[in-house]
Amino acid sequence: MPPSGVTDGPFVKFEGWDVSGNDLAHYPDLKNNVEKLKSVLLNEPSSLYYAFNTNGWIKSWTVLDSSNFERSPGSTLYVRVQYPGWQFIQGQDSPGNDILQVTDVSVANALMNRIDEIWEDDEENENVAAFNTNGWVKRKVVFPLVGFQEPELTSLHGIYIRTEFRTFNFFPLRDSPGGDIEQDKNAIDDTPALIRSTRDKANGAGFNTNGWIKNQLDIPPTVAAFKSPWQGVYARVCWPDFVYLPGLDSPQNDLKRLTGKQLWELVSAARLNPQVVAFNTNGWLKTDVAEMPSDLGDSTGELGGLYVKRVQASSPRGQQATAVSDRSGESAAEFAVRIALFAMKGTAIVWGKWFISDASVRNEYNLGVKAGSIEILKKVRAGTLTPEVAAQDAFDMRSNWLKQMRRKSSPGGLLVAQALKPTGGTYQKYMDKYANKEYGKDFALLTREQAAVVANKTIEGAGRANPTVTKVMNGLGKFGKGLMVVGAVMSVYSVAVADEWKYELGKQVASWSGAIAGGYIGTGVGMCFGPIGAIAGGIAGGIIGGLPTEGAYSALANWFFGGSSGDSAEDLLEPILNKVRDHVLGRLRRSGKKFYVHQVLAHHMSEIRVNPSKAAKLIADTPSVGQRDSEVLATVVWLMIDGKALPTNAGNPGDLITLMDWAIGNLPQWERLDSNSDTIEIAAGQDYVYQRHTNGQIWLYNESEWVQIDSNRDAVEIAAGNRVLYKRQSNGQLQRYKNGEWVSLDKNSDTVQIAAGGDEIYQRHTNGGIWQYKNGKWVDIDHNGDTVSITASNDGTLYQLHSGGQIWVYSNGEWAMLDNNSDTVEIAASDGNLYQRHNGGNIYHYTGSGWEEIDRNGDTLGIAAGGQNLFQRHQNQIWRYLGSPYSWEQVDTTGANIVDIVTDGNTLYQRHDDGSIWRVFF
Repeated sequence: MPPSGVTDGPFVKFEGWDVSGNDLAHYPDLKNNVEKLKSVLLNEPSSLYYAFNTNGWIKSWTVLDSSNFERSPGSTLYVRVQYPGWQFIQGQDSPGNDILQVTDVSVANALMNRIDEIWEDDEENENVAAFNTNGWVKRKVVFPLVGFQEPELTSLHGIYIRTEFRTFNFFPLRDSPGGDIEQDKNAIDDTPALIRSTRDKANGAGFNTNGWIKNQLDIPPTVAAFKSPWQGVYARVCWPDFVYLPGLDSPQNDLKRLTGKQLWELVSAARLNPQVVAFNTNGWLKTDVAEMPSDLGDSTGELGGLYVKRVQASSPRGQQATAVSDRSGESAAEFAVRIALFAMKGTAIVWGKWFISDASVRNEYNLGVKAGSIEILKKVRAGTLTPEVAAQDAFDMRSNWLKQMRRKSSPGGLLVAQALKPTGGTYQKYMDKYANKEYGKDFALLTREQAAVVANKTIEGAGRANPTVTKVMNGLGKFGKGLMVVGAVMSVYSVAVADEWKYELGKQVASWSGAIAGGYIGTGVGMCFGPIGAIAGGIAGGIIGGLPTEGAYSALANWFFGGSSGDSAEDLLEPILNKVRDHVLGRLRRSGKKFYVHQVLAHHMSEIRVNPSKAAKLIADTPSVGQRDSEVLATVVWLMIDGKALPTNAGNPGDLITLMDWAIGNLPQWERLDSNSDTIEIAAGQDYVYQRHTNGQIWLYNESEWVQIDSNRDAVEIAAGNRVLYKRQSNGQLQRYKNGEWVSLDKNSDTVQIAAGGDEIYQRHTNGGIWQYKNGKWVDIDHNGDTVSITASNDGTLYQLHSGGQIWVYSNGEWAMLDNNSDTVEIAASDGNLYQRHNGGNIYHYTGSGWEEIDRNGDTLGIAAGGQNLFQRHQNQIWRYLGSPYSWEQVDTTGANIVDIVTDGNTLYQRHDDGSIWRVFF
């Protein structure tokens, strides 16, 4: 029996129910804050979010039926049913008039998106009048509606009646008296038919849903005339041979003014006069456009704006605009490109005005748009880009932006965001996996060309690529791909203005870093591979250090400047690296930020050879925005990591990974991998996590499910190394699991502990003997009866702890004592770092010459090290070390009894006393 829901505004509420999985974001601070969670969904584009539960999980899926629901006492699921431009009528339908049935998706927002994908052309798209929740798309709605026919009817079944169309503006419940041409009584409440009739009339200004076609409209209409939300008056705002830029104008170049005219009259006048390039809704006909659009003002109401002719680059100049034929040095083709770029810039600015509230940010955004257009004109004049391609790309780009604006989302930015769900993982992990498979080496060691191949495979392998998005991207020329990143700026901007910026940041950075890595947003040096990384990293740093200031926003224009060097930032700056670092550190200390962005230009290289000190200051002082008289080699983002300033060039694969992981690493979100009360031990190494049960079963997690790899009741211990697992049995049998097979390595009843790290495996005997497996045999490396435990770092380095508290390290065949303190009860090591825990909760870090106390807390029960991270476990809390003494952040507050934590590089796992296993990436 399907669950029963209750309408709650634009949502249907299912109390005591949930749909597991399909989580897109988590807002733990908003748990049970229903109104705030509602606002999260309502303020997001319709194509991205679909539902939430009162535990703070935001959800999105494309297929949903009653079988997906499961009881969840104490939790309530809210599913959004009302969306802009569509009116949902619950439990009702309109039989017949079906165009086709969409069968691959079933939820409302997915069906809306599918309609836009199937009918991309405006006229064809406007033939769609409605759809029902069984996927039937309809050309007409017949009233009165009838009850929805469905064997298992739910509160989510019904019909969606369309109210917003691409080329007309809807004024619900209103009418404009007079101006009637004729009434089509057969088309009453048939909006698509009335749109077609109005388009067919040269003097068609609009229509009302009573079937009256009108040649004159009052804007806005003021007469209340209708009762149903899908009824009202529609005003025509688009014509196929003009680009409409609402709210904008082009100053000067006025030919004459026509007053008191309807839009269709201004269109006719502009068509008849070959001198006219554009007109505004104040009636001014124009012979040319300015370099950048300007605001029109409020004089013409809410539909006021500028209309620009679509000029074809291949048409004779005289047929386009004879009034500008005397422009010095400008060919007809260049003129067409300039007009197309103006239209594109206008669309970008309209979107910026719509979404960006901060004036300084909006100005910077506009500068970026302008800079990108200048670059295209240069390419046309240099002959590297044909005018026809440039003009078409500009219009294609504009069309794509409009498509996204209709969904009230970032043009480009959220197009990708809706297709690439954040995995929550570090990209190093995924990249290295495919890099080793393809080329036998880690991602950071690849060439730019190899990196592109691997990155694409990574995205595809993760199942996050959306064919529709890829098609849109591939359909754009290089210019369009390059300018696509302008829209991405605002996905980053949305982070800055979001109340819960941490979660917004995680969503946006993860989405965009995946898009960058996958190469879905442009190709070629300097177009966007580098700048996107710099933006994401820079803005992330600004937000993490506090709300971004102008300095953080100045990075926005990097979308258009890029960088041609694929070298790492350290290699690029190598001769003067420390000198530049000193300048950067000074700026970081003064600003209190955790990042600093600057650019390296080609002429800096010659300055380095002449005067290194001067060059270092010059480079550090070169801002990340502005006109350049020299080639941009790199946009360098300095990150504060573990108290050190690290330079990154996002054009370098290794640096890009560092940048992305740094941003994502500040936003841990826990994911439950399993819940089995039989679990008594977990182990992790090189992308794999394992669990051992009380009955001896051993399971491997393969990123989608747990796979059983062994079942032996004698198993008493497991240890993970470099993509291998080791198992110790009660009789001393020691086995290795690799590539799907178990191999016996030893059988010694004296063995009481095993330790694995990297490619090394060690065992400890009851008498204190320590043995290392080398070249197919066991080598005795120590005998000491005081040894109580051994620990192997991820690089294979071995440490041992004695009963008296002595800590020893094994290196180059020799043992060296590092400490002697009877309070020591635990050691942990990773990436050359060694830590110890005392019985009073004190934690120490080995500096290479001594020990530094980094915490003192009697609640500490255990420590774990992985990558550059150190964690401490309390009974129901986990804390992460931030790099300076006594500086820790809490990364878990589940309140559950935590019995174990293990790490694998930057991945942390925890096991609860109920057997559940949880994972988070740093």
